[in-house]
Formats: sequence, C-alpha cells, structure tokens
Amino acid sequence: MKINIEEKFNKFNKYMLNTKIFKIPLLNKIYTTFMNKEVILYLIFGVLTTLINFICFFILSEYIFTSLNQNTNISLSNLIAFIIAVLFAFITNKLIVFGSNDKNTKKTIKELLSFICARIFTFLISTGGILLTVNILFIHKYISKIIFNIIEIVLNYLFSKLLIFRKKA
Repeated sequence: MKINIEEKFNKFNKYMLNTKIFKIPLLNKIYTTFMNKEVILYLIFGVLTTLINFICFFILSEYIFTSLNQNTNISLSNLIAFIIAVLFAFITNKLIVFGSNDKNTKKTIKELLSFICARIFTFLISTGGILLTVNILFIHKYISKIIFNIIEIVLNYLFSKLLIFRKKA
C-alpha cells in the first residue's frame, strides 16, 4: 500500500485551517505562507543535516582532536562536520526538497558549486560567530554552535530557494 505524502499533507493542512486558532487572520496568513511541502521537507532535512553536523562536531572535538588547542580543535572539528553535512544536504535538497531532478551534468555541477559557495559563506559566518562567542562572550561552544546552526539553516534555505534550485518561470 503506497502512502501519498502529498495527499496526507493536504488533509493535515485542511484540518489545521479549520481549527479555531487559524480562523484568526494573522495566524492563518502565517500558517498558509510557511506551511507548504517544500518548507516542511527543508526543515526536516535541515534538522537531519544539523544533527549530522552536530554529532560529527561533538565526536571530533571531544574524541579526535582533543590534543589540539581550543581554537584549532573547534575550527577543524567544525570544518570536517561541515563537509560531511554539506554533502548530505546537497543530495537531499537537490532531489527531495527542491525537486531538481535534471540529469544534465553541467547543470548539476553548477548547482553543486553554487551550493558549496553558499555553504562556505554560511560556514564562515558560523565559524567566526562560534569563535567570537566562545572566546569573547564566553558562551559554551555547544550553545554557540546551536545558535549559529539556526542562522545557517535560515540563510541556506534562502540561498537554495532563491539562487541555487530556483525553478525557471
């Protein structure tokens, strides 16, 4: 028996929009703007990407690079976690979230390079932010990592949606 995810999603949305809370115009507008299949899938895979990133960061910083100084440990752990997470994110974003199923090698390479450039940009923001908050504001490295992962998710969605996997009109 095949489960039609889109059908289930549409039924769920219809149910939610018939509840009392979404009869309030502002809440209805917010819900209908942000509750679509693409955003939900992006959030799901964003959370999975973040978990992969965080788990890799934890293992590397706590068990692998323990003999390095704090800044090198954090930077190297974040870099390797970033590479692993970006590979996972590209595949899931391209194929599942934004449905870019074009098999054209040239287009896929362009998407991959654009994706990597956008992720490098947000990686630099994340790494700089983590180092800044850990060393200057004395925020724990895991709290800082969580804060900057949230910032990365939002920026990465905007880059992917508006620049990398945008659909031609």
